[in-house]
Amino acid sequence: MGLVFFCLILILSYLVFFNLLFLLITKYDLLAETNTHFLNVSAALQMIKIEISMTFRRNPWISSLRAQWFSLDVQIRALEQRQGYRFEEVGPLFPASRGHCWWTQDLPVNIKFIIEGMEEAGSVALEELVEKEKNRFFSGVDYIVISDNLWISQRKPAITYGTRGNSYFTVEVKCRDQDFHSGTFGGILHEPMADLVALLGSLVDSSGHILVPGIYDEVAPLTEEEINTYKAIHLDLEEYRNSSRVEKFLFDTKEEILMHLWRYPSLSIHGIEGAFDEPGAKTVIPGQVIGKFSIRLVPHMNVSVVEKQVTQHLEDVFSKRNSSNKMVVSMTLGLHPWIANINDTQYLAAKRAIRTVFGTEPDMIRDGSTIPIAKMFQEIVHKSVVLIPLGAVDDGEHSQNEKINRWNYIEGTKLFAAFFLEMAQLH
Repeated sequence: MGLVFFCLILILSYLVFFNLLFLLITKYDLLAETNTHFLNVSAALQMIKIEISMTFRRNPWISSLRAQWFSLDVQIRALEQRQGYRFEEVGPLFPASRGHCWWTQDLPVNIKFIIEGMEEAGSVALEELVEKEKNRFFSGVDYIVISDNLWISQRKPAITYGTRGNSYFTVEVKCRDQDFHSGTFGGILHEPMADLVALLGSLVDSSGHILVPGIYDEVAPLTEEEINTYKAIHLDLEEYRNSSRVEKFLFDTKEEILMHLWRYPSLSIHGIEGAFDEPGAKTVIPGQVIGKFSIRLVPHMNVSVVEKQVTQHLEDVFSKRNSSNKMVVSMTLGLHPWIANINDTQYLAAKRAIRTVFGTEPDMIRDGSTIPIAKMFQEIVHKSVVLIPLGAVDDGEHSQNEKINRWNYIEGTKLFAAFFLEMAQLH
């Protein structure tokens, strides 16, 4: 039978119809249960109306793919000329897929795709599916690679080995179902909005320090090795600030900024449901309001412990206000942080591929956001995970006009082709 190995590449894109692309690399036939058809992808982009249909067959699939990708390139050429970018948010999907389309001989590895389109809605049932298929579709998987996040510079590539988790909370303060008029009731009520503003204001101070007692107790201690990792990272603070369009950050040094983005927790207040937020001067007193905030978690914080700490803190603050209103705290989402071993063989292969394509050593970075599928695969499939981002720091992740530059698209294609070769040479 020969040696079997697999490499899984997961590409998260946030289109309405799909945003996760998994490439599972095997040495056997691709999805044999589907006979000759390995994948049918149909993606409709409202702006450019791309339709992709890829069929993988035992012999002629490379030339077929070339023809289909050429057709795709023709369809998007007008968009590229107008914007100078590629594919808005779907960017990493195409270089990773294209990276294996240039071969004129048998690929050194085979590839499986899985498309998942509910990442922004919590990836409902994905964990259940992976658990169900771990001994079938995912059997024998050795390596998992994800391409979703960004570099921290315009031109220097990076490899990501960790992400923060996320605990998302709502705190509801209610007097009654109906709103009040401030001329009729103002001054004689415990107003829900006043209570909520006090609660939200008790969570974090002006320097970004979280005020919930005990929240930092389980944060992994800072080591000298980790400090040296931050020092080695190339980060132009002026470029980073300008690309972010921020006048001033909370911290002045590269090391402080990176540590507070990656290895320390942060608390962000996201909004208030039920408040008057339209133009004009409405004098309403909301009868019920819901505040929304989240805490980005880091190793070794525990989701359940954080939930108890936050709930206890808000209950203590609320009780001191002697309000007659009712308060309810709920954690609606709890995702653990993820971190990998940068000495795993696939990290070494990714480094070699980057040196081949870009002629430089990659930045070894972590990501302040949350990619729950990374930890999910690591725990269920029991294989290490590496993130190989392709996008530049100014790609506008989760923002208006999200994009990927042409240069990143082209070099990213080369990178994945080189990475496939490096993975094959491991065996």
